[in-house]
Amino acid sequence: MPSSPELSIIIPVFNEWQLTKSCLEACAETLKGQDIELIVVDNASQDDTARFCESYGTTLFGERFRYHRFDINRNFGPASNYGADIARGTYLLFLNNDTIPQGNWLPPLLQDFAEFPNIAATGPLLVYPKTEPFGYTVQHLGVTITPFLSVSHLYEGIPAESPLAKKRRFFQIITAACMLIPKQLFFDAGRFDEHYKNGIEDIDLCAHLFEKGLRMTVNPASVVIHHTSQSQGRDLHETENYRYFEQHCKPLLAPDLSYHTEQDGLELRLNPWLQLYPHCKKDMEKRLNALAAKLPRAPFLELLAREPLWEQGWNILADDGLCLLQRAKLFPSPEYFLGLFHDAKRKQNTKLTRFAISWASMFYRPWEDFCIGAKEKQAFFTAIGEARLSGLFEQWSKNAKETEERIYRPFFKEMEQILQKSPNKAEL
Repeated sequence: MPSSPELSIIIPVFNEWQLTKSCLEACAETLKGQDIELIVVDNASQDDTARFCESYGTTLFGERFRYHRFDINRNFGPASNYGADIARGTYLLFLNNDTIPQGNWLPPLLQDFAEFPNIAATGPLLVYPKTEPFGYTVQHLGVTITPFLSVSHLYEGIPAESPLAKKRRFFQIITAACMLIPKQLFFDAGRFDEHYKNGIEDIDLCAHLFEKGLRMTVNPASVVIHHTSQSQGRDLHETENYRYFEQHCKPLLAPDLSYHTEQDGLELRLNPWLQLYPHCKKDMEKRLNALAAKLPRAPFLELLAREPLWEQGWNILADDGLCLLQRAKLFPSPEYFLGLFHDAKRKQNTKLTRFAISWASMFYRPWEDFCIGAKEKQAFFTAIGEARLSGLFEQWSKNAKETEERIYRPFFKEMEQILQKSPNKAEL
């Protein structure tokens, strides 16, 4: 048996052997000379994982590789906890099998614990596979908590070369798609709560770490490609997961989106759909809009990469049929999810079609719901002394009639036509 390593990498898997194979190859290439062991916990895969994973992993890592297969699919949390139970390392690194680590990704993460003694966990900058026109774009640079206590990836979709993507930040939550944590601290925090089914386990864990007065961070010097949500049935238990989370650990967290946007020189805005989102400040927006009409393509893209929360810049790309998904996520509105839906429909991309119409459907509610929501949120922010946010919802109510005529009714009409043609969203 080899001596205890510094780090145990734990990869829970369920099917998707080709993804696992690519992940193992990337780990082998980038971790040469590192003091690690690698543990794959197989949730009863029915594809080639059971046939090839153990022998291929041993070929790549020798006796530093271990493979354990469950007889049934026990899901992410139990598989990860089992990997931690048998791990010999001082540190644990939980890694999704749909990731491709890049270059010298591990040493910066380990160094974080020497540099920041009050952190509980760290992770890399996670990026989407390359797409036009920016190449890599951000999937995860940390999780933020909105004033409404919902969670989201901060600045998801901005170019990975943006200064905003290269900035060090500290968070209440980071993702366990690639998370490094001291083994003893993981056990002290109670491990992953096995009540969850393939979702929210990492948020729950971070909430309990934050309760202990510890912070999480993301190190932009470490980069890992993440294909995201490749496991079958990944979202089947989303509703029950969130309900359990709200009951058990949501009160442990505090809103921080306003803090991050202020620290990054941005401001929160309210769109017609009562969504708060980060945006560049109005004086900067005015200058950028004036420049946009004069710039050729290459300088325009460089400008947008430097100022990636400039909405009009993304509108220009979306009008050209580019970056529809990034635009929709950065500046959420059902009009752009419908644009994404129609684009995916033309390209016969069934997965993206369903994604887009699912998001658009969240806004397909009676007009009265929005009016009541605006007044409730205005009262809430007034009560807690957030005058600026309260003022945004007050202004929304003043403009409500015009917004209904100009924006809501056209959207509702288009949604009705789509749903009449395909009332079952699974058929879209």
